[in-house]
Amino acid sequence: TDEKYKELFVDSISGHAFDGDILLHYDTIKSENIAGYAFQYCRNLGSNITILGRKDNDVITLGTIGEYSFYSCDQLGTVTFDISLFNDYETIPTSYGMSIPQYAFAKSGLTGPLVIPPNINEISQYAFSNCPNINELQINRQYSIPLEIKTDAFRNSNIGKELVIPKYVTSLESRSFANTPIESLTIEGTTFTQTIEEPRTDTNGNPVLGPDGNQLIDYVYEDLTTTINDDAFRDCSALKTLVFGNDSITING
Repeated sequence: TDEKYKELFVDSISGHAFDGDILLHYDTIKSENIAGYAFQYCRNLGSNITILGRKDNDVITLGTIGEYSFYSCDQLGTVTFDISLFNDYETIPTSYGMSIPQYAFAKSGLTGPLVIPPNINEISQYAFSNCPNINELQINRQYSIPLEIKTDAFRNSNIGKELVIPKYVTSLESRSFANTPIESLTIEGTTFTQTIEEPRTDTNGNPVLGPDGNQLIDYVYEDLTTTINDDAFRDCSALKTLVFGNDSITING
């Protein structure tokens, strides 16, 4: 008998918690932390997923998701990354960036539209590969947090016919969108300077402290542009229209 439940709403779900339970079914899953392999091979899961965050005394804690967490969940519904905690912010620091790890939703029935929120700074390899039911991909860059899209991230997935790669996407790695049904592609391109905080250390790697006893911070400024690596859009045979937004785009390979 199928194990069908309405909602799973917990703070954290540990690694391999339901790994391989092919009968498990929830209508919705809401959690702040879903560890690696938590629902891998739960083929009947059918859930709409919400990754939550938390705000305590103005300190924001972002939700996290682990590698292979929903790998090969054939009946998966939607995924939403709750960023309502940032509603009152005009800008947010890069330290609030979040990664979607490798194979997190690969080979799943994840249903679109898929909205990538502005605090995501990396979509790792194969994170959304082989997802046939995504019908639209929206990449939100409301805040100037740079985003890297890694190797094979969306390979063989149905992400819709129109795709806009907005500003602050700094890297499209090899085969990141290979064999997708894109017909119209716009790459806006970006050029901006990122400020990176690096704790100061001496030649032996020991912290260098200031008069107040706190470790000193050096500020490093890095100029970023958009780089498209070899085979990023390989085998996109339906592609008809390509628009580049500015000249801050580097194409390799």
